[in-house]
Amino acid sequence: MPAKPTSISDLWSALPDLAAEARTRSLEFEERRKLAPNFVDKLSRAGVFKILVPGDAGGLAGSLPQWLEIIMTLAEADASTGWVSAHGNICAGLIYASAEPRFRDEFFADPNAYAAWSNLPRVKVRELDNGIRIAGSWGFESACTAATFVGGMVILSPLVDEGPPRMLVTLAPWMRRQ
Repeated sequence: MPAKPTSISDLWSALPDLAAEARTRSLEFEERRKLAPNFVDKLSRAGVFKILVPGDAGGLAGSLPQWLEIIMTLAEADASTGWVSAHGNICAGLIYASAEPRFRDEFFADPNAYAAWSNLPRVKVRELDNGIRIAGSWGFESACTAATFVGGMVILSPLVDEGPPRMLVTLAPWMRRQ
């Protein structure tokens, strides 16, 4: 197993081989209707899911143009690989920027953490004194099969009368199925 990348240049070096494998395995991924777990692990080890995350959280501290070029290279090789890679980066970047510190620290303590969430809720939310209770599900696409955390957006009641509803992303640990 190769060492975890320490910089965006490590990912640039690995990118041609990752894109070639994505292209070669694209029919397999289509038949599976998901990326193969061993390929997801290669993407993760290469740092593909943490391009937009600062180095202090174990990310590659890439810029938006670098992220876009890497994602486009992977998407040209296999659309699902591009989608899963883009989704993972966006979720990781948002977790870094806006999650509660306790969850952010837990998430980034795992170098292979990958979050997938959906903004297509089919859930009922009830606020409790010690948190919220959610029942239902979210509509997902292919990215959730690579996830270590899954969840989605929920809408909570306004804090003040006639105020805007509150939107929240909730995540829970998820065990990937092979």
